[in-house]
Amino acid sequence: MIIEYPLYGKEEIITRIRLEKEPVRSYKVYGDPDAIRLLFIKKRYGNPSFHLSPFQRQYYHRWRNTCFIRKPGFMEAWKHKKDVLQLQQISDQLKYLLDHGITSPEDAAARKEDLEKERKAAESAFNAAKASFYMDHVCQLMRRRKKLLERKAAGENVEKQILALENEIEGQIPLPEAEERFAERREKYDEHRIQMKMLKKQIRLVDQILKEVNSLPPVHELTREQDQIREKEMIRSEKILERRK
Repeated sequence: MIIEYPLYGKEEIITRIRLEKEPVRSYKVYGDPDAIRLLFIKKRYGNPSFHLSPFQRQYYHRWRNTCFIRKPGFMEAWKHKKDVLQLQQISDQLKYLLDHGITSPEDAAARKEDLEKERKAAESAFNAAKASFYMDHVCQLMRRRKKLLERKAAGENVEKQILALENEIEGQIPLPEAEERFAERREKYDEHRIQMKMLKKQIRLVDQILKEVNSLPPVHELTREQDQIREKEMIRSEKILERRK
């Protein structure tokens, strides 16, 4: 009896070897340690003399002391939910401080003022885009047409309604132009909506940072040499913890 084995191509063989070599984790590490480590690398690559300010180091210590929380079992996940959410919040705060170069509470307050100005300008642009998309008569007809096309795709017999609606649209502008207008205004509306959402998220994050300033443990000012030694020790301890996993 001859046993025939499947023939694999070169790309599939490489993929299978890579999957076999990759370690399979039975747990998840919360707190974005890989993202924060990469952020440190980028900062040092752009500025070899980069070091944490005392304000940033406070958040780094909070994050570092609670970072390696392992994924709890399915039946006990609720017990660790609060810790996981708090750790993710600390991680987001640390990444924001490093990414935007916020080195003191004064920098955080100034950043909030800038964000509030951006939010007001973005809100005006968002309201204009919203009115242009929702109040325009052609766009209203195109939204109705879109819903009818969805009903048609689901198997409903709405061809006559679609034809009547398209004739109404054609009475104002050609259908291709109507489709183009609808797509452009919807894209602009979505763009401003996402921008507003991101700005509000940043403002909430900076608010959290400012509220927790007084509750953070004090960290004394270090010289640049002491700070670099401390950071090397931090990186070394993180690598040790990674190997223990």
